[in-house]
Amino acid sequence: MAAAPLVLGRLNESIHQVAGAVVEEVLSRLGHDVLVIDGMHEEMYAQLGAGRIQFFATAWLPHGHGDLWRSVQDRVTEVGMLFDGAQYFWAVPCYVPEAEVWDLADLADPEVMADMASVTVIGADAASGLNRWSTELMQAYGLLEAGWRLQPAHVDDIVANVRRRLAAGDWFVTPTWVPHHLNDVFHLRRLADPLRVFPSPDRASLLAHRASLETLPGRTREVLGRIRFDIDDVNAMDSLVNLDGLAPIGAAREWMAERDSLVRCWLG
Repeated sequence: MAAAPLVLGRLNESIHQVAGAVVEEVLSRLGHDVLVIDGMHEEMYAQLGAGRIQFFATAWLPHGHGDLWRSVQDRVTEVGMLFDGAQYFWAVPCYVPEAEVWDLADLADPEVMADMASVTVIGADAASGLNRWSTELMQAYGLLEAGWRLQPAHVDDIVANVRRRLAAGDWFVTPTWVPHHLNDVFHLRRLADPLRVFPSPDRASLLAHRASLETLPGRTREVLGRIRFDIDDVNAMDSLVNLDGLAPIGAAREWMAERDSLVRCWLG
C-alpha cells in the first residue's frame, strides 16, 4: 500500500502560498506525495497541532503568529526559517503630502480625517497578526476615539480597496506588509510609528508536527532545514501569481528554475 501523502497547510494568502509551494516542490523532488490545503490562521494552527497536517508554511515568528504558535508549540517544531524580515505597517498613497500625514498620530487630526475618502480601514483575517497590531495601534494613537474603524476582511479585500482608491485618487489608509507584490506595483508610503506599536521584523518559518516529522527520512529533514530565500524572491513569485496569473506551484517552479544552483545546494 502506498504511503499517505504528506499534508502541507498554508494560509490562503498568495505570499504564504508561494512560499509553501517552494516547500511542496522540494518535497516532491525528494519523492514524497504532497497534498496542499489552504485555510485561515486559527484553522491551520489547530490542524497542525492535531497532526492532521504535517507541515505549515509560513509562520511569522516571534510576533505575527506568536499567540497561535504558543498554542501548539508543545506538539510542533520549527523546521527552519524560509526567509527573514517579514513586517507589518500602515501606508498611504505617495500623493498624500508628507507635511500633512507623516506618522500614525497624524491620522487623528480632524482636518486629515475630513480629507480621507473613508475612516474605515479594511483589514485582514480577524485572527491575523496584522489585525492584532492594527487594533493596538488604533488604541495607542487615539484613532478609535477620533472615529476610525477597522473592518476585518481578507487580504484580497485589502488589495481590491487599494486598487479602487488609487484609481479614484482618494486619500486613504491601508494596512500592508512585506513581502507582498503590492509594494512593487503601487506607490504607497509607509507611515512612521513613533510609539513602536508594530513589532520588529519577523522570520517566516516552516513548521512541522513534531511526531510526524520524526517519521520522515533524515535526508528529508535535512533538506527542509536548508530551504532559504529572501523577501525579493517572495515578491517575485507573488507577482507571478497576482500579475501573470500563474498558480502558486507554477510560480515556485519558475522561480526555482531561475535559481537552479541555489536549489541544488538545498538538495545536497
